[in-house]
Amino acid sequence: MAWFSTLPDMKPSLLVAAICLGTTGALAQVATDPAPGPAPPPQAAAPAPAATPEVVVPALDSPDRAAILEAARPPAEAVFGKPIEVIDRALRISGDWAYLAFRPARARADFIKYRDWARAVRLKGCDQQPDTATMEELLHKVNGRWVPDLVSPPCSGVSVTSDEVLKQRGLPPQLVGRDK
Repeated sequence: MAWFSTLPDMKPSLLVAAICLGTTGALAQVATDPAPGPAPPPQAAAPAPAATPEVVVPALDSPDRAAILEAARPPAEAVFGKPIEVIDRALRISGDWAYLAFRPARARADFIKYRDWARAVRLKGCDQQPDTATMEELLHKVNGRWVPDLVSPPCSGVSVTSDEVLKQRGLPPQLVGRDK
């Protein structure tokens, strides 16, 4: 067996160069590694997550603000009776969704009378008072109109701001005033 028979299969020009330079070990290692071929095709990048529409506060004179406040009125009137004015405390829009926290009031921003309040909340351990009562609503824009999707009357125990509600609807927590 010749001394060169122990070398790995190499192209003759590499073998000659290896013998001449005394680097058969290094070239033998290179020769046994798979030959570099064409690079594998790049894998398709995972699609970027859909961008969440930004959360905005509509201007005081915007048509969306007026339409949202008007759409929030009927559920409040169903709880407290007519007429109700919607005095917004927080209003944010993200795409076709809106979050509204508001104080239901009578004409000229007068508070809900105690008898209407007692009838509406049925005094079941409610920690809100008529002068500080807050209702919350999630509204959805459908065919160009804002409609209530989920309503939280005072003392109802219904949450429109829970993680579960937001996740079910694909809404960002910033819509309801949370950072995350």
